[in-house]
Amino acid sequence: MNADGHLLIVGDADVALGWAERLAGQRQVTVLALGNANATVDPENEAIFTVEPAAEVRLTGHLGAFVASWQSPGAS
Repeated sequence: MNADGHLLIVGDADVALGWAERLAGQRQVTVLALGNANATVDPENEAIFTVEPAAEVRLTGHLGAFVASWQSPGAS
């Protein structure tokens, strides 16, 4: 598997942000945060990983070769 140094974390905002904080030094991390749209990112971490509020997340493909798509919460 070759992830080219990228990691996508999809999950409940509070849990996903905790994992992003732990793993951001090892990979380029993007979080698709579900649920609590008001979860906040520690200002120190804003520069080391990306957070996107997400709903209706779809993953297709397989580990190491997948495509993620999602909508912003409240979008129809």
